[in-house]
Amino acid sequence: MINYDNLNNQLTKALQEGSDLNSLKAQWLSNLGKIDGFLEVFLDRYGKRLDPNGNNRAEWSLYNKKTEEYNNLKRAIKNVDYFIQKSVSNQ
Repeated sequence: MINYDNLNNQLTKALQEGSDLNSLKAQWLSNLGKIDGFLEVFLDRYGKRLDPNGNNRAEWSLYNKKTEEYNNLKRAIKNVDYFIQKSVSNQ
């Protein structure tokens, strides 16, 4: 699972080592695209069967897990964007 703390640790390590933040962002954007594609296929396949009352827990569990991963990546990408802009403005 893509965990926000792990993403933040990757960002911290990249900042400490002076690594290229753009390549880290590209990696995260790639992962984001994969999850986005998965969610699109998942909703096409199971969307009408998802019970809003949560009676099909396996499907909801998977959907919630992937949505959380997606949100974690979006949040981490915003953070890396901040540091990329900060480094550009300091040059």
